[in-house]
Amino acid sequence: MIGFEGHRTGEFDDPRCRLTQVLERVRIMVAQEGNDFAWSRWSGRDEAMAELDGLIKRVALWAAPMHEVARLFDPTGALHELSLSNGWSDAFISFSDQVDRILERTN
Repeated sequence: MIGFEGHRTGEFDDPRCRLTQVLERVRIMVAQEGNDFAWSRWSGRDEAMAELDGLIKRVALWAAPMHEVARLFDPTGALHELSLSNGWSDAFISFSDQVDRILERTN
């Protein structure tokens, strides 16, 4: 049976599926028109989206090193700076907490 966001029912405990879901929500925030990328390492929206899209694909295939996912959510990293500059830092903290919990279960 297919459920939320095209994932099969019962797959929600799969860390790959859960990480992919979080990253897809992050992607929505990054894709917002008007985001200011001045304080992030990305030159703009297209570069950030390309990196996220590649990471999402690799996570779905379990080909992304987990430290790469964790690094994306580092305090004062590009994603954190982007969220601070654009008024969605609370969402970033929530995403970061979710990723931390998921990664703890994979170790």
